[in-house]
Amino acid sequence: MDILIVSLLVIVLGSVNIIVPATAMGWSGVNVILVVAGLYLAYAGWRTRSGTKAKDASEEEIRQLEGRLREIQGRAGRVPELEHEVARLPALERQAARAEELEAEVERLRVEAHAAETQAGERLKAAQEFAEKAADAEVLSLLALLQEKGRFLDFIMDDVSKYPDAQVGAAARVVHQGCSQVISESFDIRPIFNGQEGAALTLGRDYDAHRFRVVGRVSGEPPFKGRVLHRGWLTTGVKLPERIDTAATTGYQDAGIIQPAEVELS
Repeated sequence: MDILIVSLLVIVLGSVNIIVPATAMGWSGVNVILVVAGLYLAYAGWRTRSGTKAKDASEEEIRQLEGRLREIQGRAGRVPELEHEVARLPALERQAARAEELEAEVERLRVEAHAAETQAGERLKAAQEFAEKAADAEVLSLLALLQEKGRFLDFIMDDVSKYPDAQVGAAARVVHQGCSQVISESFDIRPIFNGQEGAALTLGRDYDAHRFRVVGRVSGEPPFKGRVLHRGWLTTGVKLPERIDTAATTGYQDAGIIQPAEVELS
């Protein structure tokens, strides 16, 4: 039973004269003792309760303080780590500055690469145009030589039907001689089939369809048997006349001129 309840019962018993009746003077000695004992017990109970509460409060405060101490100790444990991070700040700042320099360098290289790509594209286009013009100029130079040496275009472009055969034959001889010279100087030409036209020939299963063209009644798979209608031609070397870059010839070639018109002055 709680000590405060016991003390209250003792005080009540002492004050109501249950144990010992009161004397003529008032309460008996026993009543007084009971009351005093009850008061003492009440005081002792109050002190005990107060002490318990104080103890509980102190223990709770101690627990809180211990928790805060552990938290502080945990934070204090990070001090070396934080000091290390602080020590690294200058290095990190240098790395950041270097990163900015590298970014600037990359941007500069990107701009230079774009400019170089644009310039290369322009040069490639100019080279292609030059190559096309050079190829055209070589063809024009060849035609110019055929015209100069064999009057090739004069013969081809003229209507020979109005001339007698003897005159056409005589002109053809001149054209043949001049053009033969130009062709032999510009190309290494030989026949594909070394035999005579009209000779019998058998084409095997692995014959070169680029070198031999089959005509007539073609059916089935090779081998084919037939006769040679034309020996064919191939070249093993090309030596086209070089373009002569002079003011006059360049003007002729760029304008597509093979041979200028001639005017005799009187």
